[in-house]
Amino acid sequence: MKILLLFFIIFFLGARSSEGTAEAMRYFQKARRFAVSGELDFAFMNYKAALQEDLKGKFASRALFAMGEYAFCQGMKDKAREYFRRYLRTEDAESNGRLFALAYLLRMARDTEDRAEAREIAIRILSLKRQGFLFQDQKVYRYKSPLRRDHEAVYTIDEIDIFIEGDAFEKIAYGHLD
Repeated sequence: MKILLLFFIIFFLGARSSEGTAEAMRYFQKARRFAVSGELDFAFMNYKAALQEDLKGKFASRALFAMGEYAFCQGMKDKAREYFRRYLRTEDAESNGRLFALAYLLRMARDTEDRAEAREIAIRILSLKRQGFLFQDQKVYRYKSPLRRDHEAVYTIDEIDIFIEGDAFEKIAYGHLD
């Protein structure tokens, strides 16, 4: 009898878990459609719902990046900082996504004139990608965010230039980290 009860409990919990993941996937897909169509308010709401359904699952990191980017664009810097920091703590955060989450945090630190934090973040960005420039003068990393925004980092021998949607966003000179 105990084995049968244990089986039903495990089955019920497993079904509930997959139901939450399926719901998160539906929210995530809706959010992507809204992002593609440029309806960022609705994309944000659906990414947030996906995150609530799947706090540590496969949608969490991308939802956190999207929410951080949305909050940044809306001028909600404290929320953006919170979302990007949570994103960086996830295990499955994409490598190039990490680079640009750090770039957003760097911009916010510089905007608030927090030199110590800006220096720490700049060092993290510099150590994130090890560069070898054999037979080339630059290395380019690209990332399409969950809000469908284009991000690009151009590493050269002496600096990193970061662009969002083709516009200059941040610059880090290797010798001047402030």
